[in-house]
Amino acid sequence: MLFDVIKGQFAVLDPSSLALEFDGLREELLGKIDQLVELLLPPLGAFDEVIERISLVRPSLLLGGVVDSLKPLDQLVAQLDPAALLTPLIEVAAGVREELPEVLARIEAALDEVLAAFPDGGTNSASLSLSA
Repeated sequence: MLFDVIKGQFAVLDPSSLALEFDGLREELLGKIDQLVELLLPPLGAFDEVIERISLVRPSLLLGGVVDSLKPLDQLVAQLDPAALLTPLIEVAAGVREELPEVLARIEAALDEVLAAFPDGGTNSASLSLSA
């Protein structure tokens, strides 16, 4: 009998009973998580109709008319010669660059005349410089 009492005391310390209890709690927790997932997720196939509608949208169908209407413009742009368009602008810019020192010299001379017109308070000269 003493042996049975001691054996009963050791049975309380047996980890297998704890393992069974933890297994039960784990199964219960997994069941609750499954229920939560089922509540949060939409039913299977809920987005099938949306996916089907999106798959019907094709840029070629939406923009086909626009592309066709721009074909004449595309052909016109392809015929343009960039050199013919830009040469007059380049020539004007070169002319301005050549004339710039002369124009600056005239402005400097005009400023000298204005400053010379001041009695006693003006300076003797002014200068203007530009670097390219």
